[in-house]
Amino acid sequence: MATDNDETASSRNRILDVALGLAQAGGPEAVTIRAVATAASVQPPTIYRLFGDKQALLDAVVEHGIAAYVATKAALAHSPDPVEAMRESWDSHVAFGLANPGLFSIMSANPRSPAAAEGLRLYKEIVRAAAKAGRLRTSEERAVSMVRAGCVGVVMTLLADDKHDSDDVSHVTREAIISAITQNTAPQEAAAQSTAAATLRANLDQACHLTHGEKALLDELLLRLSNDGL
Repeated sequence: MATDNDETASSRNRILDVALGLAQAGGPEAVTIRAVATAASVQPPTIYRLFGDKQALLDAVVEHGIAAYVATKAALAHSPDPVEAMRESWDSHVAFGLANPGLFSIMSANPRSPAAAEGLRLYKEIVRAAAKAGRLRTSEERAVSMVRAGCVGVVMTLLADDKHDSDDVSHVTREAIISAITQNTAPQEAAAQSTAAATLRANLDQACHLTHGEKALLDELLLRLSNDGL
């Protein structure tokens, strides 16, 4: 015998499936309370009761749509080379965006959603690994921002104009950005001030003899030095 909780969960999932379908077909603009209610065969007050407003519904759609993708990404065995892992992550994100245009548009408009934030956290770990290995030319923050801007820009450009060769545009843009923020030299050969600063900053958590305040000050100084490379 179904309980009220079962019926609520069923209604919620049906609404999310419908909203996700509308987003994939027509983008975020297609996800209106009235359109979702009609397609899901529920009354608008039901959606407000279960989700709140439209923004909360869009956030839930993002969680619903990319939870499996983020889980797969977390379980993925990346290359032991952190720079190559950055390339792999770029490629998987572009492929996801091209395969899920409506959902990608919502994600890009709501980067602070929990699922999107988890995906960003996973990418920051890859960039941190590159910094620890002495392969980063700039700060981790700037590297992440440049990759995010380039990756999102590539997907949005390709979605807007399908005349482009998606593999070529993505590859060229990816390599230009990765070349700007990383280097191929081994850690012991890395002489650039910005690289040394980024590497030391990434390993600050191992500095056992510094106080919290000293670490914070050193972190700020190393951040400024690590950004001098670009």
